[in-house]
Amino acid sequence: MVVTFIPSLGLLDSLRHFQADSIPFKNPGSGGKYKYNFADDLLYFGNAPPVAWSDISHVDYSDPLDPKPPHYSIYTGMSSKHTFAFFSVLWTLQIISIWIKNYCMSPSFRNMSVLDQYVHSFLSVIIPIPSVDWSIGDGGIADHYQRMKEVKAEVVSTIKLNAVFQSLHLLPLCYLAVTVTRRHLILMESIGTLMIEYQALVTIWVTLAVVTVVFIIGPFVTTCLFNLSNTTAHPCYSIIEEEVEKEKNDKKIPTDVVEIETPEAENIDNEGKQSCCC
Repeated sequence: MVVTFIPSLGLLDSLRHFQADSIPFKNPGSGGKYKYNFADDLLYFGNAPPVAWSDISHVDYSDPLDPKPPHYSIYTGMSSKHTFAFFSVLWTLQIISIWIKNYCMSPSFRNMSVLDQYVHSFLSVIIPIPSVDWSIGDGGIADHYQRMKEVKAEVVSTIKLNAVFQSLHLLPLCYLAVTVTRRHLILMESIGTLMIEYQALVTIWVTLAVVTVVFIIGPFVTTCLFNLSNTTAHPCYSIIEEEVEKEKNDKKIPTDVVEIETPEAENIDNEGKQSCCC
């Protein structure tokens, strides 16, 4: 959740490029005539190739006496208000998707009240949990084992669904990484960069890399831990242990014994047939 708001709130000092970009350049002149036309002119700086002033400074110079800084959305793509709306829409769609998925897959979920269904779907966004534990309910060993498989399918599919939506929450940070990198390269090839800008660039990419790895590994780790808690680590696992072992044995591929006939065996067969004929 926090990752979504890193760009728009400037967390981790990620908007240092915007802060430096907000400082206007001096433009000597008077009487309506000024040295630089920041909208159309090119900047010539030492041996660096010429670059458009509009790429170096995004300050609004329409009023030379009162230049106005740009909006941070040129780096983030969205304001904090729009980011919150984006987050809210994703969260709502995730809850609805989990609700539809559980309603189609889980008989236990369908038997719950509407309020309980909503609360369960909401909580499953944070912690994937089954509608009802497989140990609850009447029936024999086969019934408990069937419920265990239904619980596994329900929770694992929720983990996969959450993984998809989590990846979408990375989009604002990915957008910031692209815009800041582009800005940094332009500055490096022209007027140079500040140390705080370099630190911000490193922080953004390290954060994006770490979060991406966590978002990739996280669902696998969660699935493994759930499978463990749903089977061997479950307090009532002894009820279905026989069924689990039986299914494992049924899945094993039987090894076929291939009979190879040797010449000696063939001779013995022929002799036996001849003696029978006599």
